[in-house]
Amino acid sequence: MSIKDGIFEVLGKTIKEVIVNEGCGPYPEYHVFLVFTDDSFYEFYGAGHVNSISELRGDAVGYAKAFKSCFSICRYYKDDDGKCFNENITK
Repeated sequence: MSIKDGIFEVLGKTIKEVIVNEGCGPYPEYHVFLVFTDDSFYEFYGAGHVNSISELRGDAVGYAKAFKSCFSICRYYKDDDGKCFNENITK
């Protein structure tokens, strides 16, 4: 799937958190999930290039944990007061 697939579906959405899988192998080496306030998310993944899946709904953290080969999973978000948090949610 091309990174352009679904790009218009994310325009105007508000990001509520970002989830990063690192140290995955052998492919893809990383995942970045933009999670929106409507609980849809947009996934970037790859090594030397980027692919995407859009408009998946549900548990982005659960989906991120499904990649058993990843070394770490971190969740980045702000609380209602705007305070930033970095939560390691590694399996």
